[in-house]
Amino acid sequence: MLLQKLRYFFILSSILCALPVQGAISQEPGLILDPIVVTASRAPETLSQVAQSVEIIDRADIVNSAADSVADLLEYVSGVDVRQRGIHGVQSDIYIRGAGSEQTLILLNGIRLSNPQTGHHNMDIPVSLQDIERIEVIKGPGSKLYGANAMAGIINIITRSPGERHLSAEVKAGEYDYLAESLQAGFATGPVNHRLSAGQQYSSGFDNDEPTGFNVRTLNYQGETRFNKSRLDFGAGYVDKKFGASRYYFDAPDQKEHTCTMVGHIALESHWLDIDWRPQWSVNRHEDTYRYLYGTSWYENNSDTTTHNFQVTGNSQNRFGQTSFGIGYEREKIDSSSLGDHDRSNRSLFVNHKLPLGDHVTIGGGLSAVHYSDWGWEYWPGMDALVTLTPQLRWFSSAAKSFRIPTYTEMYYNTPTNIGDPDLEAEEAWSYETGLRWQQKRLTMSASVFRRDADNLIDWARQPNTLTWYVQNLSDTTTTGFEFNADIRRPIAALPWLNRVAVGYSYLDRDVDSKGLESRYTLNNLRHQVHGTLFLTWFNTVEQVIKARWQERLLGDSSWVMDTRLSYPLTDQVELSVEVSNLFDEDYIESGDAPMPGRWIMVGMRVEHSFLE
Repeated sequence: MLLQKLRYFFILSSILCALPVQGAISQEPGLILDPIVVTASRAPETLSQVAQSVEIIDRADIVNSAADSVADLLEYVSGVDVRQRGIHGVQSDIYIRGAGSEQTLILLNGIRLSNPQTGHHNMDIPVSLQDIERIEVIKGPGSKLYGANAMAGIINIITRSPGERHLSAEVKAGEYDYLAESLQAGFATGPVNHRLSAGQQYSSGFDNDEPTGFNVRTLNYQGETRFNKSRLDFGAGYVDKKFGASRYYFDAPDQKEHTCTMVGHIALESHWLDIDWRPQWSVNRHEDTYRYLYGTSWYENNSDTTTHNFQVTGNSQNRFGQTSFGIGYEREKIDSSSLGDHDRSNRSLFVNHKLPLGDHVTIGGGLSAVHYSDWGWEYWPGMDALVTLTPQLRWFSSAAKSFRIPTYTEMYYNTPTNIGDPDLEAEEAWSYETGLRWQQKRLTMSASVFRRDADNLIDWARQPNTLTWYVQNLSDTTTTGFEFNADIRRPIAALPWLNRVAVGYSYLDRDVDSKGLESRYTLNNLRHQVHGTLFLTWFNTVEQVIKARWQERLLGDSSWVMDTRLSYPLTDQVELSVEVSNLFDEDYIESGDAPMPGRWIMVGMRVEHSFLE
């Protein structure tokens, strides 16, 4: 079996290696770009050293985007299928390369945010966009580093440094009684740096006849201090969401939900015995109250989950390469009126090594092993290769095994129309990828092909023309695809107002043995996804960003959406803006039966001051 898996790895690798690489783009000396450090790979490394497909949403992209949530930003990442049930990130499921939302691992500064109740809550992230420095999207399996639930990819949200001394505020107002306010402050007290942030978003809803309004409040604190060449960082975040869940989980308007998420952590970074150590403890508590009308009566489900995680990781680099390793312990607990009271735990360890073979080739391999209280030991090996073909061009390939344990909802949720299965088996998959990455100051491009062979895929399924959904382990599923991205700055010298152009395309195909059943999630992934962004400057002062995306799903549904933002610097410290989402009022649905809102216009003002320095 292993030999068959390796065969796919080398077949995919040969496809892009055989492509002509010389002369595709003229080489300009001094234009090699490599300032971005990716941290979701456990050991910090520059983008050019990563042997997987990676996309970075940096601070400038966040500021200039017509987005009010992480989900809005991810809508324009190739291979990422964002299924929102409402705008402004009220609730979103993130699918990478056709995998389920529970197969995508969400991290906040390296802290796991995966919710054991259901993947619908994975994006309850206790930060606002003003708190984020960058977002790293690593596509492909990450189980050899992070264990379960990193089957399809990793999204790591990096917050801004507490060391920045500033005070900033932003306010936005728009249609449907939309009002958003946020305030951030960075300051120091003695040797300790602090960053404090608070924000709120409110709307009465875009449909007067159904509950679609929301009220989201966010608090976040980050602190750090340094002593004896060590760094101690700590923080806490809180997000409270009250929202109308009209048609979120079934095709009926009378649904409402209230969630609260609290995340805290403390970590120490130190250097000892030529090893960079990071012991870290985190806690993630999530409260969910869901109300729905069934017949003539209102019903309420209450679920509280708590996850404690402790881990120690190390990173060492010498002439034999770079080694990262770690051990960890995690305990999950749920108290639920609908799912019951349960708990489970796991102990984990991982090791990963990258070995340079000369100046142009690096090979890597790793293994993660986890002992689950309910499933016993599981192992996930992985391997990768990176070849420098020219100073600008690199080829990468990887093959790895991954794994996902079922959520409590999949195991224990039982209603007249939804039946869980406490005896579900865990999902497993082997994934393979190969690609090319071109990096320069003005131009970055990447192209990759990938394949994922999954066993025991978990999904809600039912017999055609019946009402009841059952959670089942589907048999073998094969997913194949292709991705292309290009980003060029100052593309045409004769057009000084055209600052930057970014385009992306992804294609996905999958072969699922659904046993003749109707699937709720598996068969409705994106087949085609096209997106593009223009960065423009008018009259030397007005900045405009235009984003457009077209996508078609495997079942044939398609949508075309455009967003735009104009900003004007009133002074060095004050900026005015106008944002329009869904500019051409497209009628579309991203998830289930919940329609997305039409055109939404907002105006805003942002103020930043550095007098705290």
